[in-house]
Amino acid sequence: MLGHLSRLHDDYAGAIRSLPRQVQLMFVHAVESYVFNASLAKRVESKEFTPREGELVCGSNALGFPNLSSVQRYNGKQGGESNTDGELFVLGNVIGYDTPDSAISAYEKEVLEQLGITPDSFKLRKIPGIASKGTLRPLFAPYTNFASVQEAEDTARLRFSLPSGSYATVLLNEFINSSKQ
Repeated sequence: MLGHLSRLHDDYAGAIRSLPRQVQLMFVHAVESYVFNASLAKRVESKEFTPREGELVCGSNALGFPNLSSVQRYNGKQGGESNTDGELFVLGNVIGYDTPDSAISAYEKEVLEQLGITPDSFKLRKIPGIASKGTLRPLFAPYTNFASVQEAEDTARLRFSLPSGSYATVLLNEFINSSKQ
């Protein structure tokens, strides 16, 4: 990238195109993740953990994990617009060019405005091969099958299950932080 920019000072798209495609995608995914995480941080800071009317939610699958094939708008009642058994999961956007304005939360809008971008920014007209449609993901991932804690000296073994796309390190950090309080 630096070699490209040393020759063509203002060709940022060309500099990114000089990288392998997987690395190019990392730039896009990093911005998407930043928007998602910053929006979620604002929501947590405001202690708003339940869905607002009109927000997207989904029910749970047989494992108790979010079922993204059952997305609906929350209408203030358990189950949203249709009857969903089990827990409702509030969904956030991994913003992309296909993210409808009507689905963008106030928290997401605030972060997008701070960054000076819109969903259309993810079309990447100069590098269309790494454009991102966007998707939905749960704001808060559940854990299940918390089976055991075995302590031996300074170690502990935890067993649990998380849905795909969730990080055990984040859950462990929550355990550690809650034990300090």
